[in-house]
This record gives sequence, C-alpha cells and structure tokens, in this order.
Amino acid sequence: MKIVNSLLCTALLAAGIAQAQKPEAVIRLGQTADYSGPQSGPVKETANAARAYFAMVNAKGGVNGRKIELESLDDGFDTKRSVENAKKLIDERNVLALFLFRGTANAEAVMPIIAEKKVPMFAGVGSSKQMHEPPNRYLFNLRAPVQVEVATVVSQLVAQGANNVAVVYTDDGFGKDALGGAKAAFEKNNIQPKAIVSIPRGATDVDEAVNTIVKAAPAMTLGFCIPKICATIVQKLRSARSNTQFVSLSNTSSSAYVKELGEYSKGVMVTQVMPYPFEAREGASRDFLQFSREAKIAPSYAAIEGWLSARIMVDALKKAGNNPTRESLVTAFENMDTNYGGFPLRYGGANRTGSTFVEITMIGKDGRFIR
Repeated sequence: MKIVNSLLCTALLAAGIAQAQKPEAVIRLGQTADYSGPQSGPVKETANAARAYFAMVNAKGGVNGRKIELESLDDGFDTKRSVENAKKLIDERNVLALFLFRGTANAEAVMPIIAEKKVPMFAGVGSSKQMHEPPNRYLFNLRAPVQVEVATVVSQLVAQGANNVAVVYTDDGFGKDALGGAKAAFEKNNIQPKAIVSIPRGATDVDEAVNTIVKAAPAMTLGFCIPKICATIVQKLRSARSNTQFVSLSNTSSSAYVKELGEYSKGVMVTQVMPYPFEAREGASRDFLQFSREAKIAPSYAAIEGWLSARIMVDALKKAGNNPTRESLVTAFENMDTNYGGFPLRYGGANRTGSTFVEITMIGKDGRFIR
C-alpha cells in the first residue's frame, strides 16, 4: 500500500510539473499608454495598426502555433500610473514583454522596473538620450534618438542660411532632452536663439509662451511638445498674425495632429522617423500600403509605426524559440540586423538604438505630409 501511495504521489507530482512547464496557448504582450488623455489620438492610431497586424498573423496560425495578445492599460499620460500599470502587467498578467509605450517621461519611469524584473520593452514613442545611454539591457528603441531629430532640423536651418530661431518646449524629460540637442546644435553652428520658452508638463495655457515668441519674431520656431499643445501654439501664433515657420518633432506625426491643427495645418513642418506611408516608394511603404488596404486602416505615420513595430516584434518572437522566454526574446532582439525595405534596423551588443532614420516633411493644403 505504501508503494502504491508512493507511486501515486510520484505520478501526481510529475503531472503537476508537466502542467507547470506547459507553455501558454498565447503570447501575451503588455502596453501602458494614454488612451484617455492628450495623447489618446496617436496612441489609438498606432495600437490599432499593431493589433490589426497581430490579427493577421494569428489568422495564419500565430507564431509557432501560438496567438499573440496585446493587453493595454490606460495611464492617461501620467507617469505614476505608467509605473503601476507596468508592475501589474508584469507581476499579475505575466506578460512576455512591454510594447508600444508612449511618452518619454513615462518610459523613463518604467526603465528601472524592467531592469529589476528583467522584462524586455520594445517600440516606444519617446526616445530621449537617457533611453539610449547608458544602454538598458531590456530596453530596445525603434525610433531614432530625439536629439538626432533636432540636429537634422538645425542642419536644414543652416543649409537654408537662416539663424533666426526660437524654441518652445515642455518642461519634462522629452522637452528637456530635445532642448539639450537644440542647444548643442546651436552652439556647433554659432546660432543664438531669439527666445527659449518653457511650458509646464500638463499645462494647457500657452498664452505667455506665444506672446514671447510673437515679440521675438523668429523666422522659425521649434516646438518640442505633445501634439495637442503644439497645435494650440500654432493656432494662437497664427491668430496673432505670426508667420514663423513652425517645426515639431515626430512625436506629433499623426492624423490626430493634423486634425488638431485644423485650418492652420498647411506649412507646418514635422520630422519623421518612420518610412513614408502614403506612396509605395520603398519596400516598407509598399508592404504597409498593402497591409493597410487589407486591414482597412487609413495610411498615416502613426499607423505605419504600429504596423512596423508589430512586424518586428513578430520576427523577434519567431527567433526567440518555440517557447519564448523573456531572456530568449532579448537575445533575439540583440541579434537583429536586417533591412525592412529601406528601413535598416540593427541592435547587437550594448547597442539599443535600432534606427537613426530621420527626414523632414511638411503638411500640405490637403492635410497630407509631403516629403
């Protein structure tokens, strides 16, 4: 009887171990982003495209027979909620990785958590110097660094023979990082800005900043702020009869931004860190446009970012093994060195800057971004 009991216990224990080791039927990714606040427009644009791509992959059997699920939690663009959401997704939902986060300050707040819990985080809209240097083993940036965007704009300014410039920035991680890049570029090119104006993070009153810019009368104004704030500044500048050329960074590149700008969208310049989504000029653009037609998603820079982020994530998951772990996914990303139809992507070693691609566009009279 003791032998039978012993065998029974052994069998039950073996069954329990087998059950514990059995991989989940799904690959669960987690996202904390602003679904209800000032960034909700572009957040939804990007996430909808990513979900549509995952749905297509799942319809064809998923990755190694497992479907991908993206669980999103709303943080309202609040850094404290971003941290709470990240912990919940990791500790309670047991996500394999964090994906498509939004906001530089939000990402920086989560960085210590992913380092402590050893959870990879990929593809965020926000790319400050702190997110690249020193490298965080578990953070993989898709976008070019913000300071590379700013340097590209200033180089264009110099090429045009202009040096009459002002800066308006949000007083947070993103704005300060962009301002740091601007100051370095100004110094390198012997440019003395006419004005540098800050706006508190979360503030909606931009009148003081606008008045300062109007009085400075710069030929060009660089805006380092979220889409809603940048759009409000442009509207008020135009209402004050200022013709300053306004330039914002790629974080504003979305259909939602154009809509916010309204009648004042024409002529606004925007830097881009993703392939051009409106014409099939390169391989990535052709692939995206085919996807957008099949998924019935309107082409936009935000949409192509969601699609490309999801596509790269799927490729990494395929390389991470039949039963991917957080560490095997990190290794898969580290070994990435490929070209997505004119969009080179490379990590490896301590490098966490996947791309340095930047170009400048202008919004045309039809609300479309023009190269």
